Amino acid sequence: MQSGRKQLGMFTMPKAVPSYVNNITLYSKSVNISCNSLNYFSIITCTGLSVYGIIHMWYVVAPHLGGIIIMEFSKLSAPTLKELFIEQLENMILSGKLVIGEKLPSERELAESMHISRSVVNAGMSEIADKGFLEIVPRSGTYVADYRKKGKLDTLVSIMKFNGGTLPDSDILSILQIRKVLTALALELAIPRITDEEVKQLFKYSSQLDKANDSAKAAEIVFEFDHLLCGFSGNTLLPLIFYSFKAPNTTLFERYFRLHGFEAMRKRTDALCVTVRARDLEAAKEILSRSIEDTISGTTTIYR
Repeated sequence: MQSGRKQLGMFTMPKAVPSYVNNITLYSKSVNISCNSLNYFSIITCTGLSVYGIIHMWYVVAPHLGGIIIMEFSKLSAPTLKELFIEQLENMILSGKLVIGEKLPSERELAESMHISRSVVNAGMSEIADKGFLEIVPRSGTYVADYRKKGKLDTLVSIMKFNGGTLPDSDILSILQIRKVLTALALELAIPRITDEEVKQLFKYSSQLDKANDSAKAAEIVFEFDHLLCGFSGNTLLPLIFYSFKAPNTTLFERYFRLHGFEAMRKRTDALCVTVRARDLEAAKEILSRSIEDTISGTTTIYR
């Protein structure tokens, strides 16, 4: 044992954790273990020694749950200069510091003022222009574009980041309306042709949602359920179009689950499965329409 480290003991980890942390010797970072008592939980910062080297992690002692839970630290990565440049320029546009139609300084001037290379500026401005925030006019210059008219889904993601992961009410309404149109079309096309095996796949996702108790996981399951339905439509473009809305959709439904819990969406998904299995198109469309309308203006609204 290395000096200055206090052995915590040998443990057999639950099957849920990665195999490489099974049966490892855990040590605290120092003799004085940093331990916070939270009711029945003890949280201890430690490192694990294994054939894979030193693994930094938390381990949570939960006697009343009959075990120890391992949580590894995720790898930290710093943004590149190009990513920082893009973020700063997009934020200036979204905040109104740079107004629509305004001409930007030249690439050389921007590079000098921000102490970065022209190649970083050039690559960053090309990416920002691709999102619809800028318009590059040959032999004239670069101008702030009307991103509401020329933007794409990546533009919406940038707007969400600027607003701390949320969207204005008008954008939330727009996403829900588009979702309603796309999923209704998916039902119309899928129900007449869906197979029993495909119905079983829908029930599988519905079952996963019944067990979910995490907002992010539940939002992912709901999205995958509706995306699967789009795939069963037989229209080759519909699942691609629907998938392009994944980031804003899952963000909205994470908010939905945080505000309203899981029960209403579980009932909606279970009922959809039953009506699809019965090939009852009108009943399925009614369930879907009522659910989305309730999210827009009813008891489960997700507006701020």
